[in-house]
Amino acid sequence: AISAFRKGARVKLPTYAHFPTERVVTWRTAFEAPSAPQSAFAVWVRGGSVAERSHAHRDQGHVSVYSGDRIVLMECGSPDYADPDYDRVYAEAAGHSIMQLGEVRPRGTPVDAPLTVRRLDPSGGAVDVDSTRAYTGARRCSRSVEWTKAGMVTIDDRAELLAPAPAGAEWYRFHVGTVEPLSIEGSDREWIVSWDGARMRVTSPTSLRLEQVEWQDRTWVNRRHRALQVRAA
Repeated sequence: AISAFRKGARVKLPTYAHFPTERVVTWRTAFEAPSAPQSAFAVWVRGGSVAERSHAHRDQGHVSVYSGDRIVLMECGSPDYADPDYDRVYAEAAGHSIMQLGEVRPRGTPVDAPLTVRRLDPSGGAVDVDSTRAYTGARRCSRSVEWTKAGMVTIDDRAELLAPAPAGAEWYRFHVGTVEPLSIEGSDREWIVSWDGARMRVTSPTSLRLEQVEWQDRTWVNRRHRALQVRAA
């Protein structure tokens, strides 16, 4: 690509890819010049590998979603590694949009979390992540993610715990790219969450309670976004 660019040719970059050794899928509708208005829709999904060693974060199954320069779902980024809150706020499960119950600690312990691509093309994608080994208290934990170029993302989480979750326990978390309070409506097994032109529908075969908290991130300096907490009722 660099060689062709130096010869004056226009280079067409691929807009999606599966990286098997890193167990990551990245997808976007287009590449745009950084100086131009951003309109591309983009998704990335993470699995996990035992080859990550001490650099591992507890991010197996994490999903990020961007619409232009607007963040829909996010992770918290990374501050300086010497930050006293590095593990608790950023690198552990709490800093990612995944199941929160019984994560493997310390977060630097690598785990095998296979990522399977069912479909990946210009119209969207569908991937599965088996994150069972990232948790000490789960017999099974999996996530299926499907998306379309029109901006619809479906996340199907399935978990079988070794013991019942305590009432009120934070089961899942989603880091949301807004600093404004989320609108949360619903009850029991069906909820609607809205923010900045995005709408999220949460359904479950068991009763849930949805709450929100402010959370620090390093996507921007000195910014606190909203984290949606999905709790066991």
